[in-house]
Amino acid sequence: MEDYFGYDLFITMNITDIDDKIILRARRNYLFEEYKKSQPKITDSVKADLEASWKKAIAGLQKKIADLEKEIVEKQIDEKRLDNEVVAERNLQKEKLAKAEATWQTVQTASVGADAAEWLDMSKDPVAEYVDAQKGNSLDYELLRKLTQDHSFRFEKEFLEDLRVLGVRLPDVMTRVSEYVPEIIEMTQKIMSNGFAYETDGSVYFDVDSFDRSKDHFYAKLRPNAVGDAKLFAEGEGALSATGEKKSKNDFALWKKSKPGEPAWNSPWGLGRPGWHIECSAMAGKLLGNTLDIHAGGVDLKFPHHDNELAQSEAYFNNEQWVNYFLHSGHLHIDGLKMSKSLKNFISIKEALAVHRPRQLRMLFLLQAWDKPMNYQRKDTMADVESKEKAFSAFFLKVQALLQEQKSKIQTEAWNSKDMELHSKLQATQKEVHAALLDNFNTPSAMNSLVSIVNASNAYMSNNDERKPFLLRKVAVFVTRILRVFGLVDEPDRDFGWDSSAGSSSGKSHQDVAEPFVKALVQFRTQIRDAARSKSEHVSFLKLSDQLRDDVLPDLGVKLADDDPTFPYYFVDPAVLKREKEEKLKQENLKKRQKAERELTAKQNKLKEYKNGEVTPFDFIKQEYQITLNADGTIPASAIEAGLSKSKQKEIPKAFAKQQKAHDVFKAAVAANPSVVSDLEKEIQALEATVKSLE
Repeated sequence: MEDYFGYDLFITMNITDIDDKIILRARRNYLFEEYKKSQPKITDSVKADLEASWKKAIAGLQKKIADLEKEIVEKQIDEKRLDNEVVAERNLQKEKLAKAEATWQTVQTASVGADAAEWLDMSKDPVAEYVDAQKGNSLDYELLRKLTQDHSFRFEKEFLEDLRVLGVRLPDVMTRVSEYVPEIIEMTQKIMSNGFAYETDGSVYFDVDSFDRSKDHFYAKLRPNAVGDAKLFAEGEGALSATGEKKSKNDFALWKKSKPGEPAWNSPWGLGRPGWHIECSAMAGKLLGNTLDIHAGGVDLKFPHHDNELAQSEAYFNNEQWVNYFLHSGHLHIDGLKMSKSLKNFISIKEALAVHRPRQLRMLFLLQAWDKPMNYQRKDTMADVESKEKAFSAFFLKVQALLQEQKSKIQTEAWNSKDMELHSKLQATQKEVHAALLDNFNTPSAMNSLVSIVNASNAYMSNNDERKPFLLRKVAVFVTRILRVFGLVDEPDRDFGWDSSAGSSSGKSHQDVAEPFVKALVQFRTQIRDAARSKSEHVSFLKLSDQLRDDVLPDLGVKLADDDPTFPYYFVDPAVLKREKEEKLKQENLKKRQKAERELTAKQNKLKEYKNGEVTPFDFIKQEYQITLNADGTIPASAIEAGLSKSKQKEIPKAFAKQQKAHDVFKAAVAANPSVVSDLEKEIQALEATVKSLE
């Protein structure tokens, strides 16, 4: 909005550091660490606490599974639908239960007198919840304020660092709830004086019915059909709900009377803390006033959070509309399911950055509609991103190479039909990108248009002996401008392209920049001279060239293209080339392993065949049927008289003939090589080692 459309934005970002989940987690972490300090050794008392903790945790998981099973039956959900969230949640809870039961079995082996730290760490969540149930209500509210704020601040720092790494525009001001409690109290008081809130038993509730009856107001503008949804309402009120009798089930807490074990602030209604919804209204209202142009948030916050924000803010400012536009972003789905910690498909930014570069993650988001669910397939999604990133990089490098070539080469600048066609395509792309961004910030369409003009430019360069570097530069500058708007280009002074190589000369002398390349050149020259002096076969020179291409230059950020004489080299980030090399080696090793596995299976089958054939047909029949055949291989009359069935009488001669054939094959193999079996066993052993080394 700023860099493309030119709007002047003032951005505030609210940080909720007084939240029910934060309170519980901070309190439990503290109590667990205190318990751990007080119990350095396993005692009978500790063993009893561990047993009680684990039994409670296991019982809780069993109840969750039973409730989910009931929901599956009642809603007639197909259990084969693994993409169904209820089925996925049930399956996850079963996995958790199995893991919990296995861990509890291990914990039971802890002996009295052993160091307790390892066993307690193994049991952290169950023990923390157990100790919290016993002592959580005894903690001083001042201590709890510090614990919750410290806990929140730790994640706030990580969050801000993730924003910086990803190149996300930082806010102009950041508000923390703990720093705006006076404003929250003042807002609550005014809403009460305006007749839209009431106090009961130390808590203050927003009077939804009174607000909705007012001629100037309307409750639940965003999701009116969600009013009365008990599940959504409970989620909005939090795990530590307020006390006091409400006039209506739809009324929500503006101020919560703090119960034992919760942080608290002084207020006209006694010790308490802010409700969730009032936090955002008070902080945003303080800085942005009685009207917000844009309010952003996840689509799941429409009701009750954003609807409650609207209601209490309009009740405070006594206006009809507090927010002009809401931008509700879609959920992130991992492998088809909404990302959540409860589904165990949670991926942090740091975890993603360990695999992908910041630019790749930003491009992933740009290729998805911001207001629709974004599906991240761990195996497939990034392949498209990496392909597009490579296409942009290659295009920029080709244009740069042509501009360099132009400095030493005179060529015609008169435009031909191909030049006119590419220019028309550029003009059309500029209009497409503009229209896409006007259309609800349609970045996927805009990105596809950029890819299209890059592809058209590549075709123009490949099929045109009279390429116009200035025209291509114009395309590259436009593409770079839009990519910079999208946060994919960091360098503000760069005309076009992006940093695709870590070998930047910034802050280095010419000698520092040239040194690694000169060393590589000198080493290669030495190897060539040594090979020539020793009159090596010509293939050795090719191997040295391949080694330079595959092992030396990639570390310097240079990629050679044997199949492209026009653009024989590219500068690429060494990390990217390293990953490409690792992936290539991985695929080569996979092929080698699959080949070795096929050979191993064949030799194992052959060894089994020889082992079976080692037995004579007479011994085979005796082992399998408990019958000693006549010397000519026939069944003795005594066996028939003893009641041998007719089916066995037919089966045994066939089995004898089959085993005779196998035995003949074995004897022939031994005659050709007496150590055939031991040789085969050694080969199998070697292949097993090869397969293992390639895993």
